[in-house]
Amino acid sequence: MNTLTDTLPRNAELPADPSSAANWLRWMGALAVAGSAIVFLLQGLNNIDLDMRNWVYLALMGAMGGCGVASQKFMQDAKGARLFFGLAALLVPVQFSQLAGLLHQLASVADAQVPHLFWLMSGTLLLAVPLAYAGMAILARNDKRQLTSALLLMSGALLIPERDSIFGFATLAGLALGTIWLELKVFRGNSLYAGLEGMGLRLLLATPLVIAAVRMSMHIDSVAGTAAMAGIVAVLLSRLHQGKGWVQLLGAVLGVASWWVYASEAMPQIVHGDMGFALLVLPSAIWLMDMARLSENGGWHYRFVASLLWILAATSMLLAGSATNLTLSALLLGAIASIWGLTNSQRMPLLAGIVISVPSTFVLVAQSLHNVDVNAWVALGMAGIVLVFSASLVEKYGRPLLTGGQKVWHSMSAWD
Repeated sequence: MNTLTDTLPRNAELPADPSSAANWLRWMGALAVAGSAIVFLLQGLNNIDLDMRNWVYLALMGAMGGCGVASQKFMQDAKGARLFFGLAALLVPVQFSQLAGLLHQLASVADAQVPHLFWLMSGTLLLAVPLAYAGMAILARNDKRQLTSALLLMSGALLIPERDSIFGFATLAGLALGTIWLELKVFRGNSLYAGLEGMGLRLLLATPLVIAAVRMSMHIDSVAGTAAMAGIVAVLLSRLHQGKGWVQLLGAVLGVASWWVYASEAMPQIVHGDMGFALLVLPSAIWLMDMARLSENGGWHYRFVASLLWILAATSMLLAGSATNLTLSALLLGAIASIWGLTNSQRMPLLAGIVISVPSTFVLVAQSLHNVDVNAWVALGMAGIVLVFSASLVEKYGRPLLTGGQKVWHSMSAWD
């Protein structure tokens, strides 16, 4: 049987491959939609017709979904349907970002009015849920429910109108953690998301984080804001180090430094109080304990520094003044450190808790005696009774306690 090439003249050219032309058209269409989304986001910097801005892009989302259905049902074009639904899902966080801009305007501008806000939000929600589900179902069938929920939750987080406040940075940190969780728990190591389409899906799920970071960068004009953004970078570095210890170390140091700078700049009235040093140190210690948990070599150096910081925080409370609440706070820190060490079989936190608890207990007893209005001879008599009775306890239970303590210490030697 003659093929097509056998029936053509020798010098004739083969007809162009229609699938190649279709692929080029799909790529150009996708780039056009992506460019439209970028322009749509940046238009907020100029005085653009708000009615057109608010409604036309919502209609474009619906058009994307309708074209996806048409491509699948009538044109039998699976590639076109996948692209349409993927683009429709991509526009979901973009539309949520637009609504967030309107809410931010209401929260920050006096007497601001946004007509038809309820209908805009209702229309966005009615379109976003089915479009997000359709996009995830056609791009990631096995994880469609999980990824749909993640996309809607992270897009919904964009509605928080705060920008450069602590709530805005907390939102950005939450989006960063959500994106990292998806990368580590869903995408990494899964061959289904290794190709070009898988990379596109990853970028789609990272869109809320990118939007939040870009819009917040427009509102950061202070040292505190820069430090907060550095903290977000530290979170990313510490979670995505992939076995590179120096990357994790950089994230750990950057996280501590960014918190100290942010707290000093944004909360000076707290930092200069009696609890100021402890409030600087304790989040740093908790951060380093988390670094130790993530470290592949056990993270003993992170736990060591964190335990030292824990002791310094408690010491600052004991030295800050003679208030009983400060002493009780230090004693509570010691208890927390001890419980952490016992429940996780870690020596350094347990020893830090003991180092904190012993002097805190003595200081608390001394403060209690000082507050009791008794004569000196009565206090000495009570102290004598306690000491004699303690001697009897040591005589009877001292050796078993010592033997048991040696066994406990040998057991602790095997801890991290």
